[in-house]
Amino acid sequence: MAFGPAYFHATPSLAAGILAMGLLATALAFSVLTWAQRYTTAARSAVILALEPALAWFTSYLVTGEILSNRGKMGAG
Repeated sequence: MAFGPAYFHATPSLAAGILAMGLLATALAFSVLTWAQRYTTAARSAVILALEPALAWFTSYLVTGEILSNRGKMGAG
């Protein structure tokens, strides 16, 4: 191993974080997404999904002040 052995410590806060990300940030988000797609056109849905990376960065910029590198800007664009 290049950096030494990796250690894994299972803690209640780790389990809570995995559960929250799995249920709220993934399952709930995709459930709402598929539900909402019934009420819009395919073209509008495609535009919304294509804008996701740029809107995610913009939200991160507003909340945490994250600055994107030129490479990141090109990828979001």
